[in-house]
Amino acid sequence: MAAAALTTALLVACGQKPDTGDTLGTGSDMPDVSTTPQDVAVAEPTSVVNEAFFLSPAAMADCNPVVATVTWDVRGKHSTVSDVEILVGPDSAPTLFAAGGAYGETKTAQWAVPGAIFRLRDKATGEELERATIAGPTCG
Repeated sequence: MAAAALTTALLVACGQKPDTGDTLGTGSDMPDVSTTPQDVAVAEPTSVVNEAFFLSPAAMADCNPVVATVTWDVRGKHSTVSDVEILVGPDSAPTLFAAGGAYGETKTAQWAVPGAIFRLRDKATGEELERATIAGPTCG
């Protein structure tokens, strides 16, 4: 709960507003909730993924916004899931960030900060499958 409040406070404090562009991960702001997420095109992974969902960087040393890479592979742990959605933001107001198949990778624009919460959910059922938060200092 504290991480969600921190993320909201950081976004407001930084003056960030929704991106109205047509693509995800290319603007300097978070995507607009009202836009339809882009499907993510990916190549077959070349190595075994041990986790279903992870972020890079997983931790940050400071509060300067960065481009983060979001990677997922639900084919093992959640083998019945064929399509996923990635949401970002606090529990009270998560934003649909991206959508794709059972595995993939996408990047944010330069807005990811410590405390940013990402959720992986089953597109068909809305069930949250995994959650990851960028670790680091308390910013604000």
